[in-house]
Amino acid sequence: MHILSVFRTDHPLVRALAEAGHEIVVVGELDLPSGEQLSNASFSLGDIFPQIKAPFILARLKGLLSAHGIPYIVWNRDSPWNCAIKPWRKLMIRPLRAIDIYLAHSLQDQKCFARDAEYFPNAADTHLYHLGSRSLISLRDRQSYKTEVTFVGTLSPGFRRVRKRVEFLVALAGRFKALGISWQFLDTSVGTAARTTA
Repeated sequence: MHILSVFRTDHPLVRALAEAGHEIVVVGELDLPSGEQLSNASFSLGDIFPQIKAPFILARLKGLLSAHGIPYIVWNRDSPWNCAIKPWRKLMIRPLRAIDIYLAHSLQDQKCFARDAEYFPNAADTHLYHLGSRSLISLRDRQSYKTEVTFVGTLSPGFRRVRKRVEFLVALAGRFKALGISWQFLDTSVGTAARTTA
C-alpha cells in the first residue's frame, strides 16, 4: 500500500504502517502532493492542527485528494483539547468537510471535525503504552503500588480550561487526606515536571 503522510516514521501510526510493509511517502504539511504521488496513494494521513491554520490550502488539498478518490485521515491524539486550537478555527473546519476518517481517543467535540468518527485510543501506540515486564495479573497486586490514587495530566492553572480540574483535584486531595488515602498528581504540561504527592 502506498500512503501519503505529513508525519515521518516516528509517528506511531506511520511507524505501524511502515512496519507492516506499506510504503510511506512524506509530504509537507502545507504542500500539495504531486500527480505521481497521488496516482498510487491509498490514503493520506494529515495533521489537522497546522493545516487548519491554512484553510484555503486545506480546501485545495481536500479537493485534490477527492478528485483522485483518496481519503483524508486524521488521528487526533489531543482530543478534546485539540492542541489548544482556537474556537473560531474549529468553526472554519466544519464546513470544509475536509476529514473523511476521523480517529480520536475521545469522541467528545468530534462534530466540529467530521460527520463520523472512529474511536482510536492513544493506547494503539504500543511502543509507548504497554505492560513492559509486567503481566495483567501482577497489576492486581496492591502491594506493588506506592500510592492508592494517581492522576496524570495537565495541571497548569495557566490554561483557562484546566482551572476547574485543578480546583477539583485540590478538593479531592483534601478528602483523600482526611480518609488517609495516599495519592499523587503528576502535571504533564509542556515545560513542567511538577509532582504533587501526599
